[in-house]
Formats: sequence, structure tokens, C-alpha cells
Amino acid sequence: MRLVSGANLVADGQKGLAEGQFVRAKEYAEKALTLVPDDAGARTLALDAESESLRRRVEQEMSDIRAEMEEARATGHLQRALTLCQRLLDLNPDDDTLREVEGAIQSSIHAKEVEQLSSQALAYAADGDVDLALKTAGRIERIAPHSPAFQELRRYLEDQRRYVQVTALTATAQEHLVQGELEEAR
Repeated sequence: MRLVSGANLVADGQKGLAEGQFVRAKEYAEKALTLVPDDAGARTLALDAESESLRRRVEQEMSDIRAEMEEARATGHLQRALTLCQRLLDLNPDDDTLREVEGAIQSSIHAKEVEQLSSQALAYAADGDVDLALKTAGRIERIAPHSPAFQELRRYLEDQRRYVQVTALTATAQEHLVQGELEEAR
């Protein structure tokens, strides 16, 4: 009688498992194990229900993380998006699409850094500190050496440096001319 009841409970549990009712399936498995402690079918059902429940929780967690990552990307919180993307890759390292997303986020981060540093370098140049602007451009070069923005900035700063040098030499030559020092003005 106990074997029949245990078998019925396992059958009901398997039906619940097939319907996606993991808690119910596990309850039936536990009841069956209470009646027949060494029932292999009941143990298998309990493990299947638990692993399926765990798989669903992991899928839900990954879905939540993915949604949070997409929201962070959309709102410009790229570091947060990158961290979330890396968490997803920890859970599923073989996801090539996710690897592409990670690369796109990193590219966006680098582009933003280049943009910010370019603005900073231009501000230094506008204030007359071309050397500091060139140092800032060097930082940009380490981040994105082939960036068109970097190439354009580099050319501009080199032109600015030459202009500052020419202006300084011209001013010095004019001073020498004013003082009548023709030889030094050359």
C-alpha cells in the first residue's frame, strides 16, 4: 500500500514538474520519501524539481541583470552597465552576443573618455598651457591612439605649440629691434 501511494505521489509530482510547478513537485517527492525513504524515483523527482527551480531562478536573475544593464546603458551609466555585463558573463561565459555587448560598452566608455579629455586639452590650450594640453593628449593616445578625435586634437595642439613658439620668438625679436640690437633680433 505504501509503495502504491509513494508511486502515485511520484507520478503526481512528475506531472507538476512537467507543468512547471516545482514547489508542488518537490512536496510530492518529499511525501513519497516519507512513505518510502529509499524510493529512487522520489529522490530523482526531488532533485529534478530542485534543479529546475534553481535553473529558473538563475534565468530570472540573469533576465533582471540584463534589464538593469540595458537601462544603465540607455541612461549613460556605462561603468554600471559594464559591471552588470561582466556579472552576466560570469554566469554565462560562452554567450558571444554578451561579449559583443561588453565590447560595445567598453568602446562607448573609451569614446566618452576621449571626448572629456579632448575638451580638457582644448581648455588647457585656450588658457595658453599647450604643454599640459599635449600631456592630456598623451593620455588620450594611450586610450584610443587611432581615434579621429585624437588625431585632430594632436594636429591642433602641435599647430598651437608652433604658434606659441613663433609668437614668443617674434616678441623677442621685436624687443631687440626696439632696443636697436639688430644682430640679436635675427
